[in-house]
Amino acid sequence: MDNISKEKIINKLLKELKSTNHEIRRRTVKILGRFMNNRIYNIFLDMIDDDDWLVRYYIIIALSKFNINNAEFKAKLILLSRDNDVDVREVALKILDKLSD
Repeated sequence: MDNISKEKIINKLLKELKSTNHEIRRRTVKILGRFMNNRIYNIFLDMIDDDDWLVRYYIIIALSKFNINNAEFKAKLILLSRDNDVDVREVALKILDKLSD
């Protein structure tokens, strides 16, 4: 896939992240998590407190794959380690543990 086609796909998917349908946001996060670029990283970081627990969960996993160990991501993970959802808490703690190694 050439870069122009890739950018078109990414741009289309980024629009879907604004959907009010949590299923669409979930699916889109999982797809975009395969594209490793700073733009997606920053958008995910901004979305990490999404109102849907599974979107938050998928975003944490996607962000951890970027191997960017920055203070903002760590701070958000610390907050998410006290999330209402147990799965979100567990994955946040797991990633925090990996980042501290």
